[in-house]
Parts: sequence; C-alpha cells; structure tokens
Amino acid sequence: MLEWLKLLVHQYGLIGLLFSSFIGSTIFLPLSVELTFPVLIKAGIHKLAIILFASVGSLAGTLLNYSLGYGGMKYLNKKTRKLEMKKARHLMNKYGWAGLFIALALPIPLPVDPLTLLCGAAKMNIREFTAVVLAAKLLKYALFLGVIAIIL
Repeated sequence: MLEWLKLLVHQYGLIGLLFSSFIGSTIFLPLSVELTFPVLIKAGIHKLAIILFASVGSLAGTLLNYSLGYGGMKYLNKKTRKLEMKKARHLMNKYGWAGLFIALALPIPLPVDPLTLLCGAAKMNIREFTAVVLAAKLLKYALFLGVIAIIL
C-alpha cells in the first residue's frame, strides 16, 4: 500500500498528495500520507504546498467521515449497543474540541478516523469541527515536515 501511495504522489505530485490525503483520512482506508512527504521533498515541491495540499485533502476525508456519522446515526443506533454510543458521547463531551485537536495534531499515526465519525454522530458544530481539524492537520504536517527537514 505504501508503494502505491509513493507512486501516486510521484506521478501526480500535489494532486496525488491531495487524493491520497483524502483517501487516507476516511474511515474506509487508513493510510499515513506523511510517509510520502520525503518523496515530494526530494521532487523539489515546496514544503508549504505539501502542508496545504495534505491538510485540505485530509480535511475533506474527515468531513466525509463526519457526514457519514451525522447522517448514519439511525444506522449506528441499530448496529451498536446504546451503552457503547453513550460512552462515546461521554468521551466526546468530556474532552471536546481540545481532545479532538490533540488527537489529530499528534505527529504519530493514530486511528482517529472513527473519532471523526463520532463527531458527526454527536452532531458537533460543523464550523468548529472544520476549524479544529484544519488547524490540527496544518500543525501535524508542519511538525512532520520539520522533522523530515532535519533528517534529510
């Protein structure tokens, strides 16, 4: 899968990065798009462009997750136990936006895609959700590129 990602961004550059960021941020296919950053840097693509394209693609993927959670609440209620959903809502209420930001901004690969699905299921404010996700992704990718720049 990693080789496919590298090939995609190598052949299509920033558009490939945008697409792979989108796919990698959905609930369907978890990928760490950050692993393609060295390929893009070696290809001479500006670091700010990498950060922006990866962040926008990732935001679009998380918005898809949010939408699925928002629209699929009836389905989730049928397929999961009410106690599990209650616990998930409790966690979201307890940690809120700060918890979401920290989970998304950490420069280590974490399975946060289900969390963004729960944000939609909990009907969190879409504007606030979008702002938190975008800020967290910009920070995460900037930190990751900073580390890569030191290594390369």
